[in-house]
Amino acid sequence: MVTYFCPGCWARLSDAARTCPVCGADLAELDRNAFDLKLIRALDHPEPGTALRAACILGQRGIHGAVPALIARCDKGADPYLRAQIAVALRRIGGAEANGALTRLAADPSVIVRRAVTEPTSLGSGDGVACDHPAPGSRHGPGRRR
Repeated sequence: MVTYFCPGCWARLSDAARTCPVCGADLAELDRNAFDLKLIRALDHPEPGTALRAACILGQRGIHGAVPALIARCDKGADPYLRAQIAVALRRIGGAEANGALTRLAADPSVIVRRAVTEPTSLGSGDGVACDHPAPGSRHGPGRRR
């Protein structure tokens, strides 16, 4: 069975929904948003594999505008695998703000996160776990459908 999510608030939706009953978002309007904005929003997706893939792709694309959202997602207490993927993305994007966050992540309690900060290939090919190894049961990228 397909599960639909609102790309604005990530509430579950029926397949016939045109607006989100939780946040009132016009789903057609949200679907027209730029791909990078959809990826940034996907960092908060309830399915962990989607957030992992979004962080990975943002890093691969070098989206400097995503740095504040990546840092905010890390600060929300993301699981260590997502924090590690965010570290890889921040390392790839670079810049003063990303480097400041990487300095903080270098002291993370999780060895997975610390290694992602210091060892470029610690998560596989260097592109991160999400892009190379999707989470079990996660077949689709960010967006309304799972």
